[in-house]
Amino acid sequence: MTDEKITAAVQARLDGLADLGPPHSITVQTRNHIVYPNGQVDTGLEKRMAESVTMKIPGVTSSENGIDVNHN
Repeated sequence: MTDEKITAAVQARLDGLADLGPPHSITVQTRNHIVYPNGQVDTGLEKRMAESVTMKIPGVTSSENGIDVNHN
């Protein structure tokens, strides 16, 4: 799978999870099958959920999670 297809698949999956906020709350880039998600979520559980979903996409070899937890 190409990096572009991985990015599209991960972005679609994350955008479909209402618990992670509105679509594109987390943005995704992929380089050499390594996914770089960035954005902000409300809890550590949501951050781990995004990481787990990312790693289940075919072609992803690893993820460099740049998602921050909003501590309001």
